[in-house]
Parts: sequence; C-alpha cells; structure tokens
Amino acid sequence: MLKKKFKFSLFIFMYICSTALVSGAQYMVVAPGQLWAPGAGLTGAPVNQVAGVPFNVSVIAVDAFATGAFDSSGFSITMTCDAISTITPANPFYLNQNLGSTPNALRYPVSVTFDPIVFGTVTIAANPNGTGLGTGTVNIISEVVDHFHFDTISGPKTAGEAFYISVSAHTSADYTVSGFNGTAILTANYPVTGLTVIGTIQFTNGAYYGPVTLYDASD
Repeated sequence: MLKKKFKFSLFIFMYICSTALVSGAQYMVVAPGQLWAPGAGLTGAPVNQVAGVPFNVSVIAVDAFATGAFDSSGFSITMTCDAISTITPANPFYLNQNLGSTPNALRYPVSVTFDPIVFGTVTIAANPNGTGLGTGTVNIISEVVDHFHFDTISGPKTAGEAFYISVSAHTSADYTVSGFNGTAILTANYPVTGLTVIGTIQFTNGAYYGPVTLYDASD
C-alpha cells in the first residue's frame, strides 16, 4: 500500500513540475537590432522600420528565465500585429528549427511588412494557440518616407566633373527616417533636355553620400 502511494505521489510531483515548466516558458519576438544568446538572454533595441518595406524577425521559445532555449514541439503560434501588416509564413505555424541543441525552438525568417500608411509604435506578438507557452511581444517604430532633403550644394559645378551630394530621407514632420535602407531615383532638370534620370542612389540608415556628374551645361 505504501509503495502504491509513493508511486502516485511521485507521478503528481512530476506532473506538477512539467506543467510549471511549460507555463513558465514563453515565446520571444526578436527584432532587427536585437540579439538573443543562450545564457545572456535578449540584448539590444529594435531598429526603426520603414512602412511598406519588408523586414525579418525571429521567434524563439525560451525558458522561464528567458536565457535558455525551450523545446516547443507540439505547440503552434499565431502572429499578430496591432497595425495593418502582412506576416509570412501564414498563421498558424510551428517553430521548426533547432537553436543550439534544442529542437523546435526557433523560426527564422518571419517576414513582416507594415502597410505604407502605418507610422508610430507598432506591437508584434507571437501568441500561443491553446495552452502552452506564454505570449511574446516586441514594439517597433514604423516610419514613413515623405520627402528627401539635399544638403546645400555649393556651386557652380562644371559639366562632366563629379561632385559629391548628401541626401537624407525625411518624414512629413521633417525627421530623418533612420530605418530607410532603400533606393531612390535621382533626376536632373536640364535647361535644354529637361528632366533626365541620372541613376539610382542607395540609402543607408536614411542617408546617402556619394558622387554625381552632370553633363548638360548652361551659362
């Protein structure tokens, strides 16, 4: 009789420990600019993103201390966003990649695109379907490029000779869109030939600095 009670008590103890372990574990959404590492946990801060431009996040299953990977086998998630957006893969989905020696603890890339009109702080969440791990969220600022600003160009310039220009992407409130890493078409309005495409310039963190050459001179 004592032997049976002992086995029954042991079963209850193991069940309670197992349930507590799962309930303490959670999902974590890691944004560009952030890094999660075993033992260290999450470091860094989310980098601002540009509305309409896709970016990737990671979804990680972590333990109750958020410093160790957790095996999320059997648990699916639904990704949500509190602003108009597109998220790939489609919901629901599983974490199906290993993180170190821990199976099914990672899903990367998860692609997110804010709608072109979305600006301000946006919350992205990894939500458990049913019981299991806790919800993980991250806040990311969405910026909208409204116009470009040229730093003053001293002149005049000589046709055929390269000179450097500095251009920055700005919001409607005239703040620099630091998350803009896209391209823009550079044009020149010549007095004889009119509007002409010079080329494409690549922005880094909202800014471009590089050479340009004009060919249609005027007196």
